[in-house]
Amino acid sequence: MSTRDTLLDFEDLRANERELVNNAQTGSWWSGPNQTFGPPSRGPLTAERAVRAQVIYQLLTGHGELSRNAQDEVVSVRAVRLMSATIVGHLDLRGSNMRCPLELVACSIEDSENPCDFRQASGPYLRLTKCRLPRGLEARHLNIRGDLDLSGCEAFKKVNLDQAQVGGSLYFTGAKLLGRDDVTLSAAEAAINGSMFLDSGFSSVGEVRLLGAQLGQSLELSGGQFLNAGGNALNADRILIEGGVFARRGLQAEGTLNFDLAKIAGIVNSSDSEVWNEGGTAVSFEGATVGGDMMLRTGVELWGGLVARSCSIRGSLNLNGAKIVHPGMCAVDADNIEVDRGAFLRSGFTAEGEVRLLSASIGKLLSFDGGHLKNVGNNALTADHLSVDGSFHFRSEARAEGRIRLWGCQIAGSVEFNGSTVSAADTAAIILEQSDIKGALRILPASLEGLVDLRSAQVNVIVDSGLSRKTRTLLRGCRYESLIPEPPRVGVRERLDWLRLDPEGYSSQPYSHLASEYQKKGYGVARRRTLIEAQKIERSRHSGIRGLVVPAWSLVLRATVGYGYQPWLAVVWLAAILSCGSVAVEILHKRSSQDFVPAASAPDFNSFLYATDTLLPFIDFGYNRWTPHGLGQVASVLLVVVGWVFATILLAAFAGVLRRGD
Repeated sequence: MSTRDTLLDFEDLRANERELVNNAQTGSWWSGPNQTFGPPSRGPLTAERAVRAQVIYQLLTGHGELSRNAQDEVVSVRAVRLMSATIVGHLDLRGSNMRCPLELVACSIEDSENPCDFRQASGPYLRLTKCRLPRGLEARHLNIRGDLDLSGCEAFKKVNLDQAQVGGSLYFTGAKLLGRDDVTLSAAEAAINGSMFLDSGFSSVGEVRLLGAQLGQSLELSGGQFLNAGGNALNADRILIEGGVFARRGLQAEGTLNFDLAKIAGIVNSSDSEVWNEGGTAVSFEGATVGGDMMLRTGVELWGGLVARSCSIRGSLNLNGAKIVHPGMCAVDADNIEVDRGAFLRSGFTAEGEVRLLSASIGKLLSFDGGHLKNVGNNALTADHLSVDGSFHFRSEARAEGRIRLWGCQIAGSVEFNGSTVSAADTAAIILEQSDIKGALRILPASLEGLVDLRSAQVNVIVDSGLSRKTRTLLRGCRYESLIPEPPRVGVRERLDWLRLDPEGYSSQPYSHLASEYQKKGYGVARRRTLIEAQKIERSRHSGIRGLVVPAWSLVLRATVGYGYQPWLAVVWLAAILSCGSVAVEILHKRSSQDFVPAASAPDFNSFLYATDTLLPFIDFGYNRWTPHGLGQVASVLLVVVGWVFATILLAAFAGVLRRGD
């Protein structure tokens, strides 16, 4: 029966109910026998403890006025305060304007059919602490000008605060929501001027739903327990929080903590917390906006994914020391995230599963120093089109079991792999293809298994080590301003060996670019050796008849003019041939005067001048008037052929025809 059905007169009240009326006039506490601030007594119902819900209704509303003095005059009610009472009947305050505060401590509201009903009710202050609510609480559109306190209460059915308005704070500290419904607490679109407390022993077996709620201060989840396996343990989709979110000191959740599209003006701070949702999402901030730092730090363990796609963080992202386990799937999904300051996944941060930062934007430093990324056989880190206004660090014993993929990234500072370990077996371990790095690229790992992909990358300075120079590196299209260490610490032979390790084979661009860098730094010999090596490899890449002819011709060009980069070699060869030719001509001329027969007006015979005139086609000393015969003719023909060959090679060398890689 509803409390509205039958109004009671003062004469209808029992002794303890009359005592309650008298106490309400002064705002004093009424307490049952053996009163306690602890949970309500589970003993047998006694007349001394029983208070009819009808009495409370009439005291709060003034309907059927019970508060009168001996002269039958109405006396104002200051507050209705009960401790260790058993409320009998349906407490129905729908649409009521409560004229005073209601405070129930350690009370049991016994109604086997109906929830406590405060729908569209209003009042100054409502307290139901440590109370037992067997049928839950229905309080949609409730309007409380002060605090709404349900700390320590036990509700066995749903607590509904949808669209409620609370002028102060909303307390569920230590409450136990054990409803058998899918949703144990709903405060969708509720407006709370203060903070909301679901902390310090709070426990919910079912979904806590805060869709579109508005909090004037903070949301406190520290030490709470949220259990809804396979679903949303806490659903704060589109919540608006003017303060921060705090989830520390042993928070536990089974299911998803969902803050999608939330707007949080302050910080998100979590430590020493655990969330289980294996195979699914543990924590989600997709599309959320955080005005301060987002910190999920040491002691945070997520057995499921962390989702922060399209999240906007005005401060820093701090996951230092956190552990996220989502094997074979995305441990951290932060595509398109925007972080105004730094992002820190270091100092013991562990992710088992892929860390994704596709098209992410980081305002300052992105650091994985001392972190551990594990996704064997796949990408441990995927950050295509990442933009970092500072540097990217993977240093200080950081480990990646899987690929680090930074394809097409824009890094304003440096990219550093100092002292790290990256293993990806026979595939690419570090991918920086088409990335633009304004600072230094420091590839100085402690251990590196796999390839390094620098194809089409733009780098200011590359700093490498002996280990990285022995690593197969894809270099086609890579451009850099400086390569450190420079000669003589790292000789040109070691650099050329590094280029030859390119898994895609020979490409002229890496050689020509290295040569140009040597030229800018004044290492002329190193430049020439690099270009000669490029020509040597280029001319050895033929098959068939060309595979025989071209290498032979290449050998001649290399020996005579260094493929055009050492034309002085031709001078040495010509001097040697001229010397040998002069000696041969002199011997033949002395052996027989018939080997060289002069014509009329022929100059006096000089073996050196004759050999020079014959060898060099562009010189005429008049020795063409000496006619060779026999062996002299053979020697002359050889000199003419060699002369024309060398003339052709020299002209081509000086004209730059041979400098294809220059």
